[in-house]
Amino acid sequence: LGKLSDDPFKEHARYDVVNDRLRALFARAGWSQARAQGMLEAQRFPDITAADWAEDCAWDTRMWEDATPEGLMLVFRGISPRTRRLTIAVGTGLDDPALLCLAHYLPKALLRLH
Repeated sequence: LGKLSDDPFKEHARYDVVNDRLRALFARAGWSQARAQGMLEAQRFPDITAADWAEDCAWDTRMWEDATPEGLMLVFRGISPRTRRLTIAVGTGLDDPALLCLAHYLPKALLRLH
């Protein structure tokens, strides 16, 4: 370990992991606003959240009273394949095509779905 006053490493194996985690954190934080502006796909929000390294993930779409199956599918597409414990709270809009989409994007390493 170096000192706090030392220059940071120019490269490090964990930089990509940290970058992906931070991007996903900001994408989840801005998801509702981007959704309201119709910018989720244009700004690649599902791709960014799917690149997250976190093993725990939670989505709550109940606040979106106008949630559509298509909108839920974007959420499901944004589930990281590394997710092992997933919590999803949905309100309306969860029909058969949306459930099929969820099943398609469930990670193979998933241990718990709540």
